[in-house]
Amino acid sequence: MTPELPIRLPSLFVSHGTPMLALQDRDEDAWVAHLQDWARALPVRPRAVVVVSAHGLSAEDTVEIAGAARHSLIYDFRGFPAALYQVEYPAPGAPELLPRLLSLLSAQNFRTEVTGRGLDHGVWVPLRAAFPEADIPVIQVSLPFPTQPQKALLLGKALAPLREEGVLIVGSGSSVHNLQQMRWSGKTGQPLPWAARFSRWVLDCLREKKVAALVGFEDESPDAALAHPTTEHFYPLFVTLGASLPGDELELIHEGVEYGTIGMECLALRAPASHPAQGRVFH
Repeated sequence: MTPELPIRLPSLFVSHGTPMLALQDRDEDAWVAHLQDWARALPVRPRAVVVVSAHGLSAEDTVEIAGAARHSLIYDFRGFPAALYQVEYPAPGAPELLPRLLSLLSAQNFRTEVTGRGLDHGVWVPLRAAFPEADIPVIQVSLPFPTQPQKALLLGKALAPLREEGVLIVGSGSSVHNLQQMRWSGKTGQPLPWAARFSRWVLDCLREKKVAALVGFEDESPDAALAHPTTEHFYPLFVTLGASLPGDELELIHEGVEYGTIGMECLALRAPASHPAQGRVFH
């Protein structure tokens, strides 16, 4: 009998939007509904989720791993309703995964440090939407920054083997992220033209596997400086791309721009039903 091949879990990118999404349910917000439906349709239940968030940064070449058995939450924002600071997401940690993570990261020459840091909102907001039961173990892995996109790709490459070991890899950032020009009163209004153009450009590059163009986004897109005045929210996309494996196909989960300047694209790279080990990778 031919041994059964392991089921490869996807590499996921989520634009995590504003923290207010943690107070929305699936009937109130399409982003929540789409993430939840996608997670429920996974072929297997993840044994753990490893998340790289734009809000968890570390020094270049150093990766910090939140290794607690039980995480606290970091409410790393100000000026929001009091109810938001009472939100809980009591997902367990996954300390048993630490040796494997440390080995994979060291193999790519990252310095590593295990910390007791809590989960920031780039982790618990999207996970609360996708896995509201909070019963899947979570580990946050930091994003070395400032750095180059190639380093974020390398971080994703280091994590990629976990996908065939029952682990879901998540990059959490934003396809477009300009807080200075946000229109807080216009969540569902028309995006600013440059935001809409950059969002479309990113998706076009992904559909055509033009990763080199994405890596050079600051030169390749005339809208890049407005779309990302600072680049930390774009770099988790490179982690997701770096974690691609041969045969992966692009799956668009959610798209759009909210508040005029905040991209909400969520996408997955996942193996097709047939020939899962054939075809180009995304990096």
